[in-house]
Amino acid sequence: MKWFFALNEKGNEFDNYAKMLKVAVYTAQKFTSLKPYFLYDGEENDLTEWLRTRHVEIIRRRSFLYDELQKIADDRRDQNFLAIGAGAFLRTEIPRITEELKINDRYVLYTDVDVMFMSEVEDLKNMRPKYFAVAPEYHIKKYRAMNTGVMIMNLENLRSNDVEFRRFMMKKIKKLVDKRWDQGAYQIFYKNLFNFKWDKLPVEYNWKTYWKENSQAKIIHFHGPKPYQKELLFSPNPPEHLKPLLVFITPNYAKLSRLWNEFYEAAISEEKVFTNFQTNL
Repeated sequence: MKWFFALNEKGNEFDNYAKMLKVAVYTAQKFTSLKPYFLYDGEENDLTEWLRTRHVEIIRRRSFLYDELQKIADDRRDQNFLAIGAGAFLRTEIPRITEELKINDRYVLYTDVDVMFMSEVEDLKNMRPKYFAVAPEYHIKKYRAMNTGVMIMNLENLRSNDVEFRRFMMKKIKKLVDKRWDQGAYQIFYKNLFNFKWDKLPVEYNWKTYWKENSQAKIIHFHGPKPYQKELLFSPNPPEHLKPLLVFITPNYAKLSRLWNEFYEAAISEEKVFTNFQTNL
C-alpha cells in the first residue's frame, strides 16, 4: 500500500519535524510493507538526502493556498499561519498529485509526520471508505470529532469532489486557519447537520499518546505533546507556551517518547553508517 506524508520547510520547528519524519519512515520500513511518498515544499537538505538513502519517493509540491496563507500571515503579522498551513494543506493535494503521476491505486494511506509505526498495517488494504476513513481526535469514541492525522483516502471519489473542495477551501481559508486547518476543511465540507460522510478508522491506527497503553496499537500519533518536548514538559518549570499541553502528559506519553527516542537514535545510527560507507568509497 502506498503511504503519503507531507512537510513544509518553513518555520522554526522544521528540524524537530524532520526528526519525527525520520522516525515515521524508519518504523514504517522496519515494521510494515508500505511504499513511502513524501510531499515536500522546500529545498534540498540533510532530510532529503537521508530520505533518498531510504529510497523514499520525494514529490515537490506547493499548496494551491500558499499565496492566500502568505497574505493572512502578513496581515496578522504571524508567519506561523504560513509555516503551519503550507504543510497542513498539502494532504489535500494528494488526489490531484496521484492523478498527475498516473498512480492508479484507488486507496492510499496518509499520515502526519508525528507518528511511529508499531506493526504491520496490511489490514488497511481491506478498508473501502466512500471518501476517507479517520479515527476520533481527543475522545476515543467520538468519530464526529475526527482527526485527519491518519487517513485512508479513496482517491477516485475524492477526485470527484476536488474542484468543489478546492473552491470551498479558497473561499473559506480565513476561517479555516482558525478551525484546525485542513482538518476543519474536511470536517465542514464532508458533513451536514445530522450526519458525517467519513468512514470509521479503527482507533488502533491512530492511537494517541495521551490515551492509555495499548499493545494492539499499530500507529502511534504524537497528537498534542511531541516526543522531543518530553524533557521540557517534565521539568519543574515548563515554558509558558508548552503549559497548555500539560493536561495531555501521561505515563504512556513518557513511555512512548522514550521509545521514539530509541527509534530516532537507530535511524541516525543507520545514517552515520551509510555516511561513513560513502566516505570510504
